[in-house]
Amino acid sequence: LPILVSNCHSCHEIGKVFPGLILSTDKAYNQLLFDGTNAPYVNTNDPEASKLYFKLNRDMPPFGLLQSNEIAKILKWIQDGAKND
Repeated sequence: LPILVSNCHSCHEIGKVFPGLILSTDKAYNQLLFDGTNAPYVNTNDPEASKLYFKLNRDMPPFGLLQSNEIAKILKWIQDGAKND
């Protein structure tokens, strides 16, 4: 979550361009696991099929993709059960 907040918060906050995923509230974790538009953003049963992982590898954030080591950390977090710790 800290990687996402530091890199994605500028667009994903209340009142901004992409209201589908809000990272500026204490509900961000629950939204990642349970509130995706067409599916949860995080799928611990199939981490590489997670909407979050897919978007980070293709087109998010739009001003420059995350470093490969940051994406790897997020994938590892999902593979490990996406715990809120």
